[in-house]
Amino acid sequence: MAVLGNVSVVFPQEYTIVTSVIGTRSDMMETLKIAAMGKVKVKSMSFRLSNASKILERLKRGEIVGRAILVP
Repeated sequence: MAVLGNVSVVFPQEYTIVTSVIGTRSDMMETLKIAAMGKVKVKSMSFRLSNASKILERLKRGEIVGRAILVP
C-alpha cells in the first residue's frame, strides 16, 4: 500500500483500511481524521457466513441497520 503525504491517524483499536469506493484520497484522509476524533459511530452486526443468503434478504428488506459482517 502506498501512502502520499504525512498520515498521522490514531485509532483506539487496530483497523485495516483496504479501499474506499466513494470519494477521493483527500476525502478519505479527512474522514479518517474525523473518525480519529471519535466523531464517527459505526453500527454493525456479525453473522455466520453460512447464513449469507438470509442476511442479504434481511438487508434488502431494511431489517439490518448499519453494516452486516459475515464471518467464517
